[in-house]
Amino acid sequence: MFGKLKNDDDAAWAKANVRASWVLGAARLSSDALWCAGAQGLRKVEAALFMLGYGLPLLRGNRESLACGLGMET
Repeated sequence: MFGKLKNDDDAAWAKANVRASWVLGAARLSSDALWCAGAQGLRKVEAALFMLGYGLPLLRGNRESLACGLGMET
């Protein structure tokens, strides 16, 4: 559903952004979670996903970098 986006393709980025908003909005509405309810619920989900992505280690194609970033032993 979401292919890799190029930096120079604003139309593709906008289309993927709209699709992602639809998916997140539908997931939020079907959830019973109170933290993402209300008028700012979608923004809270987006912020949570941003923070998850911010905390993920860069994957360099080996298990060690992933395991180290997740606090696991290899």
